[in-house]
Amino acid sequence: MSAECTLFGLQENNMSTPHIPLAGKQRAYFWLGLSSTIILSALGLTLVWGVGKILWQFLDFLKTVNAQIAAQIIGTSGTVLAAVIAVVLGQVYSKRRDIREAQRVAKIDTYNAFVKQITDALMDGTPSQIDLKKFYKEFTAKLMLAGSEDVVNAINEWRKSSNTDLKQNFLALDKLLRALRCDLGHNNRRLEKGALVKLYLNPDAQKIAFQDG
Repeated sequence: MSAECTLFGLQENNMSTPHIPLAGKQRAYFWLGLSSTIILSALGLTLVWGVGKILWQFLDFLKTVNAQIAAQIIGTSGTVLAAVIAVVLGQVYSKRRDIREAQRVAKIDTYNAFVKQITDALMDGTPSQIDLKKFYKEFTAKLMLAGSEDVVNAINEWRKSSNTDLKQNFLALDKLLRALRCDLGHNNRRLEKGALVKLYLNPDAQKIAFQDG
């Protein structure tokens, strides 16, 4: 029985995961990132080719003028080129920042849904099997594009923790919650072990869940 089944009381044979189409929002983020990468790559190659061609012609031109005029031209051209490079790099940075922000919005939406489901299960009781199966289908589809490497690995470790005791299961869940926070930019270094899971448990439940042995 998987770790989520341990928490929610759902039987393993009901956790089949057929293919689920990606949500429209997630598909849009994927194509936005892909198209932006292709466009930026094409612009970069075009820029390199164009600058190389212009530079070659410029050097040929300098051979036909005297040294003083050539020095003045080189100085002016350097200033203009620096300004052009600054503008291009600014545009590239701005585009990448927009992509990261769109990805962050997708992460927040996906991670919030997961944390809410965990909170409801641990604090309000076990949800129905139908609702839980529907949630995990949708969550898995979103996680494919929104989840970081650490988050995906932490979820897999949490699921594997079903064969361990309750303490190890909760610690695996705590590690997963830490990965979610870290992916959104939070710092977990000062959080004690199991701190996030303990937010769901009263003192007596904490002693039972995290007792040694």
